[in-house]
Amino acid sequence: MQKLPTGGGWLYEIKLDGWRLESVKTGGKVMLYSRRAKSFNTQFREIADVLNYLPDETVIEGEVVAIDENGRPNFNLLQNFRSACANLLYFAFDVLIHTGQDLTRLPLSPRREVLA
Repeated sequence: MQKLPTGGGWLYEIKLDGWRLESVKTGGKVMLYSRRAKSFNTQFREIADVLNYLPDETVIEGEVVAIDENGRPNFNLLQNFRSACANLLYFAFDVLIHTGQDLTRLPLSPRREVLA
């Protein structure tokens, strides 16, 4: 993420070659969902386990990415991560709900501060 020097503080992000996942922590459990509300907990159990530190009633948006031996995102590795030794990472880029508070009406910058 970087602020552009002109244009009123626009933000941009590099597109990672991965799958977008919504992470929902409620009742002490993290659930990972696709855009179509399909559960990805079975496929990405390690990511759900790592995100268990999130406070209850928190929802974050992110992208799971497989990193190749050169440190670059590789979508083919992500699709075949069970058969390949892929290093999976989850890049969180937004927080929608934090400890039960809906943050979606806030501008992105304050949400990013909460996410940090």
